Amino acid sequence: MKTRILTAAIAFPVALALASCEKKETTTEEMSSGADKVAEGVKEMADSATEATKEAAAEAEVKIDAAVEEAAGEIEEAADKVEEEAKDAAE
Repeated sequence: MKTRILTAAIAFPVALALASCEKKETTTEEMSSGADKVAEGVKEMADSATEATKEAAAEAEVKIDAAVEEAAGEIEEAADKVEEEAKDAAE
């Protein structure tokens, strides 16, 4: 009888301790979790790079438009100057 009580007295706290232990991730689960985090980080970097590229393209477009307008103005001034010189030469 003492053996049964002693066994129960030892087994019950051990059973409770084992039941309350947290389940640990296996190596495969840890690797999968790590891979998911890496994939998420890569996606964030790609999104950031895409946004930066779009911003750079927009800035480049504005600069190109300004350069085209400036060049058109200079061409028009040069054409006017040539026209005046041609009139002066004709007189």
